[in-house]
Order: sequence, then structure tokens, then C-alpha cells
Amino acid sequence: SSYSVCIELLFYGLMGLGGYLSFRGHTEQDFILNYRNDDTVMFLVRCIYGVVVCLGAPINLSPAASSIIGLISKHGKKSSRALHSAVVTLIIMVCVCVAIYNEDIADVIGLIGASFGSLIV
Repeated sequence: SSYSVCIELLFYGLMGLGGYLSFRGHTEQDFILNYRNDDTVMFLVRCIYGVVVCLGAPINLSPAASSIIGLISKHGKKSSRALHSAVVTLIIMVCVCVAIYNEDIADVIGLIGASFGSLIV
């Protein structure tokens, strides 16, 4: 829903703004990399950021999941809950694999956006 996307946008925006204001022109692409690894507060931020990403991915990729379900299911027939769960789980697993094997956040966002964004169009 648009409400959940707006909340997600607010959290991402606040995190990005906080990271940029902390380091200005020296801000890394992934602002979390600007902080030391042994910082306890940043460990908590990393954990919270992981939760935000895990909860935000299904919301952002919902249109792509609907498109895949539409391609798989027969015309005029409502898709089953099992099919929906399988497609969403598969999409999340693909996103997690891309994120694990790629260290650059911009590449992860670009790969996932290019892969699943084209299904929406």
C-alpha cells in the first residue's frame, strides 16, 4: 500500500540524510562504511538496517511478484495462496543471494531493480 511505501521512504531518507550530514563530501556510497566496525551503536544500526531491507524488499517487489503470478497463472483464474507464497519466497531468495555475493550496495539495488523492474513494465 502507499502508506507502507511512504513509511519506508521516510526511514530510508532519514538514514541517508543522517549519514550525509555526518560526513558531507566524504560520505561513502554505503554510509555505514564511514563508521568503525567495532562501534556498538553502528552494530545496532546495521541490524536495524538489515530488518528495514528485509521488510522493505517484499513491499518494493510486490508489483514484480504480481506480474510473475500473472504470467504463471491461467487467464481469468485466481492464483492460489501457495503460488503467491512460492513466488514471493523465490524473489526474496534471489535478492538475498545477490546481496550476499555483492558488496557494493549500488550494484545490489541496480541488479535487483533491473531484474524485477522490467517485469512491471
